[in-house]
Amino acid sequence: MVYGADRVGLKSPSASIRDGLFELTFRDSKTTEKLQDFNGVILFQSTFETHEAVRGNPYSFSGPKLRTRYDRDELMRRVSEASQLIEKGGFICFLIHEDFVEWAESDRDLKETDLSKIYSNFDGLFRKNLGGDSSITKIYRPEFEQFLKNYGVARVQFDYYSEWLESNIKKICNVGYRGVAGFVIFGNRYFIPCRLPAEHEIEDFFTKLSTALVSTAKKLRQDVPGWLEEFRFPNEQQIINQEAELRAKLDGLVTERECYTRYKRCLCYDGELLVESVANILNGGLGLKVAGNDEDKIEDKVLFDDQGKEIALIEIKGSNQNVSSADVYQADMHKGRREKPDNFPSVLIVNTFIKRANSMDEKRRDVSSEQIRMAVKRSILILRTVDLVCLVHLKEGGRLNLEQLVRDLTSKAGWLKVSEEGYEVVMS
Repeated sequence: MVYGADRVGLKSPSASIRDGLFELTFRDSKTTEKLQDFNGVILFQSTFETHEAVRGNPYSFSGPKLRTRYDRDELMRRVSEASQLIEKGGFICFLIHEDFVEWAESDRDLKETDLSKIYSNFDGLFRKNLGGDSSITKIYRPEFEQFLKNYGVARVQFDYYSEWLESNIKKICNVGYRGVAGFVIFGNRYFIPCRLPAEHEIEDFFTKLSTALVSTAKKLRQDVPGWLEEFRFPNEQQIINQEAELRAKLDGLVTERECYTRYKRCLCYDGELLVESVANILNGGLGLKVAGNDEDKIEDKVLFDDQGKEIALIEIKGSNQNVSSADVYQADMHKGRREKPDNFPSVLIVNTFIKRANSMDEKRRDVSSEQIRMAVKRSILILRTVDLVCLVHLKEGGRLNLEQLVRDLTSKAGWLKVSEEGYEVVMS
């Protein structure tokens, strides 16, 4: 059974999907049918919880506060059913398609507000949000290859540090060098990273997934048991120790490199992912203090000084064209929304040529003089996202004076044209 796909906005097929290996039935989250009446159950994480942003401290730079609601009675009922499903030899598969929300308003613990959280709460097993979409780097189970190549995307990494878990977890796929994104524990609890399918992909999505699950379940019954690891040869133990040391070093390097990958995503993203990436560069890459306190306009951000005073407004946009008059007008309107004077410093950051660019040279196309003059007239400083990543390049090369950059962001208008060698303010 595919349970509760309606909770993530998917329209389930009206008829079951039949294959030589399985028959797949779709039921919404209000179904009275019991999980243990099936051989296996597939459901998305956050099926039992709902998150919404709440207005928080405008000078907090840690992101929006969240309020979480969940149906405790329904969740407890399904926990009991899932337990009976496992006891009778069935399996349950959790589709991990978004970050885990572990804390909410007033630091309330949310570690048991969803079935996917309850079934991944083990001593020594840790969930780590990746801060965006990451590619699957290695597939251990060939049964999942077709599904993961088409739909595999990781937003969460799972780490574990105990021999007990090592012997009971079988990896399905990795993210980064060594981070586990998909796995099965005890041979019956699957955690699979994915994106949500489009409407025309739903049947293919669940067919490929179900084929992988049924094929894997059959093979796991024949795999070598984990208890064999209780016996180790002397040289084998030395190799394991050396491997652990090398993995620890490589894990650190991979984590550092992933940071730069997240920075570069601002060159191809749009919408909320673009805003997230740009804010990450401004705060993490450049060491500025940028936050948003307008729930209705996620693209509106504010630059603060060390005392928490607003010193510039920031508008973030994605475009398949170059910087346009409409982009400049919207940045100007940002001042009105914030009740700021016309000459209040404003920065417009645009990811240009999102779909049309196939190289860095195309991303570097100049802003037109018409838009530059309009920006000067309206006290707006334009940056392309390629300018933004070049600022980080300058900072790491020791060629960026951060104090001077802040002065320019809060006093200059036109276009901040940046290269790997330096930057200038173009005013015409």
